[in-house]
Amino acid sequence: EVEFELAEGADVSTLIQDVVKRYPQTAEMLKGATKGNLILLDSVEIGNLSGVATRLSEDSEVVFVPVTHGG
Repeated sequence: EVEFELAEGADVSTLIQDVVKRYPQTAEMLKGATKGNLILLDSVEIGNLSGVATRLSEDSEVVFVPVTHGG
């Protein structure tokens, strides 16, 4: 669990950029964030909201879940 302080009106895209700045090793994983990850904002998948343009509130909880497939 990591906390970020973002400017008012920040969206999921802004958070992704800040995560990559703080943790450069996540850049490849988050490069196509919506293609390789399930992103939940307050337990709702962001695809059901406004995608990466979904605005965050002060107490938003964002969860990145890497998607893996096997066979």
